[in-house]
Amino acid sequence: MGIRRFHKGFDFYFLTVSIRVLQLILCSAVLRFNPASSWTFTWTSAFFVPYPIPHRPGTGATTQVGTGTRTHKRKRKRKRTRESSICIQPVLQSSLPVPVPVPVGLCLQMTSSSPKRLVRIQEAPDPCLLHNISCMEDIHNKIESARRVQGQYRDSSILKRQWVTSCNDYNDRNCNHDDDDDDDHDDDDDHNHNHNPPGLDEKDNKDSSSESTSSRFDNHGNCKTNRSINSNSNQHSNSRTSSFKILQFNTLAEGLSSGPIPPPFERTSSNQGNKLKSIYGGFCDIPNPEISLNFSLRQWRLMEVLLGCDDNNCDDYDIIAMEEIDHHYSFFEPLLKIAGYAGIYSPKPNSPGVQSGWYSDGCSFFWKEGVFELQKEVVKGSFEVGNQIYIIATMNHIASDTSILFAMTHLKAGKGHIMEKIRTQQCKQLLKHVDQVAEETADKLDLPSSQIPIILLGDFNSDIREENSCIHTILSEEQNSKCQMKMRSAYKINPPPETFFTTWKTRGSSTAKRVIDYIFFSSDRGLSCTEVLDVPKNEDMEETLLPGFKYPSDHLSIGATLNILHSYTS
Repeated sequence: MGIRRFHKGFDFYFLTVSIRVLQLILCSAVLRFNPASSWTFTWTSAFFVPYPIPHRPGTGATTQVGTGTRTHKRKRKRKRTRESSICIQPVLQSSLPVPVPVPVGLCLQMTSSSPKRLVRIQEAPDPCLLHNISCMEDIHNKIESARRVQGQYRDSSILKRQWVTSCNDYNDRNCNHDDDDDDDHDDDDDHNHNHNPPGLDEKDNKDSSSESTSSRFDNHGNCKTNRSINSNSNQHSNSRTSSFKILQFNTLAEGLSSGPIPPPFERTSSNQGNKLKSIYGGFCDIPNPEISLNFSLRQWRLMEVLLGCDDNNCDDYDIIAMEEIDHHYSFFEPLLKIAGYAGIYSPKPNSPGVQSGWYSDGCSFFWKEGVFELQKEVVKGSFEVGNQIYIIATMNHIASDTSILFAMTHLKAGKGHIMEKIRTQQCKQLLKHVDQVAEETADKLDLPSSQIPIILLGDFNSDIREENSCIHTILSEEQNSKCQMKMRSAYKINPPPETFFTTWKTRGSSTAKRVIDYIFFSSDRGLSCTEVLDVPKNEDMEETLLPGFKYPSDHLSIGATLNILHSYTS
């Protein structure tokens, strides 16, 4: 009897294995003849046979190995489940060319002694995504294809920007507004409710108020200029002066704006936080978010901004600083390398994207090869409070042979007094490290540290108009005297013009129009700002604001042209 029961059990097991093997063969045939399909193969130790489950499109070529989990069953021993997944990159079938999938790539999960320091990155370029892309023409064709797909739903022409003469808070005496501008110090509630989307009745009032501004300024508070971007009038009379362009941009990570689709990895936190922000990052009111926030399309629109196609001249930037990057090695680095850039990356440990089952977002710093070269080892660090990060890099400007110290960061988000104290502490720590690196660089060059120009870039998540803003720490004379540097903003921010913003978005019923992205430079160390990238006009914005079909992020990029007034031997 026991032998007969054994044979029945063995026959059942053999039949099950045969069925599963047949399923695998059929699924392999489907993937072979339909490259746009995306599947995840999960191997279960019960029968050691695969079964396919649908997987989200657009995650790139990824392999995750050894994510062992333990499952509990009542009155049974623990059973270990071994999983491995291969995600094949698809593209929209109807509009974009579908490359032949190559299931290679590597996802690294790095952990320290603390489980809260999890970092998940894509180490290798995505071969499916970068298939047949070898020159700038291929990149522009991809950008045009993505714009064409989105244009089937809405107007997808990128918001146009203008380069205007800089009118910051110190370098042009004629750029001072009247004292009545102090009324612009409104609290957050005023910014959240008084700035309605374009197209409403209040637009006419804004236009009329902007006309009352002095004729020396345009409607964004910048000095009017009649010259073209291509003009050479920005060159200083001193022949030793050189200029370079900087771009600062928070790109909105894929893991922070994904739709209601399964993430590529298992969630690491049971606390999902605000449910409103768990779908499309809370941007549920924008039209067709499944198209405008689809990262397989949006990533190419981000490249459109990075390549300078949102101004009238498509100028190349010499320095690009980006936050919320979760596809540095798989997308941005290989593409920007084609455009002539080299870059470094620092992921944020235990970022919200990882907790939600996505990749770590972090900071990326790129420089144009032939214009800058990396001079010394890069400093990557995290703050004592919070899991935010910073990058400090000493670059050599080749034309002027000048050493310049660049620092970028993405500070703690959140409103309230406690959050502002955290950001203030992070600012002080960043300035301290910047000052230390400047002294080390000066010692190697046998120069005083006061001759090392410093530039700070990033999303500081603080509006200078807010009470106890951490921005005052950067601009304060007390802090500057401690670090022996006088930091100034490329834009006029003290106070900023009413029409100036770096983020203007609606989440749920709350609309916020704020200035939280900045470009600071040491005005006492041989640097001056001549041009800044203006913000779009209100009438050009979409009714649902940012992000959308006309702009791929909830932050505007900001840019500045800086001049080197003195040249030091490097």
